[in-house]
Amino acid sequence: MSRKITITLVCAVAVAGIAFVAAREYARAETQTRHGVTTIVAPFQFSHDVPDIRRHGQIELDHGCLVLTESDDTSYLIVWPFGAKLSDDATRVKADGVTYEVGDTFDGGGAVKRLDELGYRDAIPERCANRKVIEVVPD
Repeated sequence: MSRKITITLVCAVAVAGIAFVAAREYARAETQTRHGVTTIVAPFQFSHDVPDIRRHGQIELDHGCLVLTESDDTSYLIVWPFGAKLSDDATRVKADGVTYEVGDTFDGGGAVKRLDELGYRDAIPERCANRKVIEVVPD
């Protein structure tokens, strides 16, 4: 009887873990738009999931979307960590206690992904969806 209960508990924990991962992967991102400027905030904190790949570039506005442009002129739609906020005047984003303005340099971690790799792809406006995205983790 005790072995049957143990197997049942192990299965229940495994199913709960799979459900948690699936729910997290397909959670809806938050799209923040003010004064025609849009930024995307992840539906979960991904600082432990994002590889520590150093990213350096300038935060710019392109077609009303906040992007990170690197020195080779490659630009990526920025997906900010959970909890980030676009300012009321749409000129700044505060993420993980750091405030960034359009024109500022970003130095931090980040992972480049294709739109189809994101479980929250449907939150990204079409005018912003013509490029890869970068999930950034400020230092």
